Amino acid sequence: MRAELPAATRAALDRHEAAGTLTDPEYLSATAEFYRRHVCRTDPMPQDFVDSEAQMEAEPTVYHTMNGPNEFHVVGTLRNWSIIDRLPDVNAPTLVIAGEFPPLKTIGRIRTVKFVDQLRQYGWRSIVITLEPSGTEGNYDPSLIAEIADGVEVVRIRLRDREVEIANAVKRLLGRKPAASGNAAVAVSAGKPPSTPASSQRTGSLMDHAHDFTRWLMRNFVDVPDNYRPWATEALAVARSLCAERKIDAIYTTLPPFSSMFVGHDLRLETGLPWIADYRDLWYGDVLREWIPEWRKKLELRMERRLLKAADVVVTVSEPKTAFMQRLHPGLKARWETLTNGYDTELYGDRLRTRPFTQDTVEFVYTGRLFKN
Repeated sequence: MRAELPAATRAALDRHEAAGTLTDPEYLSATAEFYRRHVCRTDPMPQDFVDSEAQMEAEPTVYHTMNGPNEFHVVGTLRNWSIIDRLPDVNAPTLVIAGEFPPLKTIGRIRTVKFVDQLRQYGWRSIVITLEPSGTEGNYDPSLIAEIADGVEVVRIRLRDREVEIANAVKRLLGRKPAASGNAAVAVSAGKPPSTPASSQRTGSLMDHAHDFTRWLMRNFVDVPDNYRPWATEALAVARSLCAERKIDAIYTTLPPFSSMFVGHDLRLETGLPWIADYRDLWYGDVLREWIPEWRKKLELRMERRLLKAADVVVTVSEPKTAFMQRLHPGLKARWETLTNGYDTELYGDRLRTRPFTQDTVEFVYTGRLFKN
């Protein structure tokens, strides 16, 4: 953080620290600049913060003895103090609500499974509530189980397919054989446009048209905000039991599916545990959800605003998304954080170029997708 200061400010800090002139007005001014950028960015600073600083300046003995003259020039007794070697002894369970997790091969699983793995290094043990695969999904890959780090407890809940349940109920009434049960479609990220009931989609029997209409009705009017609502209801019941039986320290929901928000919201109100809402994709305003009718967009925005009032931390994957969310939800009490996607340095940190840069043109290969937002 110090490196991000203007060159003149850094030079003033270095010069006075080397000379020991830590009460010089120039040094104090440079320190104030660091505080404005990295300690408290609120302008003007809150009165409680100002009063605390004034009190410490009036009687600095303890602070100066243990820490030093400020937050970044640590020369006191805490200079070499550390408990890093004791981090493995920390046991802080985090309840993670993740609709996308191995062994289902979705892009959303990677952020969560790696995040859970990295948390272990800081003493945070995760209990993950996710989907129970049937093994018949098109994106089912049992080899992906190896991505889950040892010691991560996983609780799995089946995703009901209400379209199939309705179709099977009708088939039973007609004396037909029901379809095999399994999970609903799980390759959904931010959302997919629903099928339309138009007859041009299918030219089969009356049952085909009825099925098309049921699917259109479910995806437009029932599966709001997505088809994970039944799963989220069951996940909430399981999460309540875990919170009652275990000493859970935090709740982490990752979106999509956006129905996970209901789990985090209700648990926050019932337990008082801090809730972190992680947005891999936007709920309102995402290009992948432009197919949603305007009336439903307004409805879901009201849902999102109501639920987020209970959140303690809101995380997005990019600064533009954080800025968009802040404009969308002004006055939210939650702390805003940006945690970008990246790569696992343990897997890719030692990769080198396969060929030298010998020409003026540098070619890049981007293996993802580009969206207009």
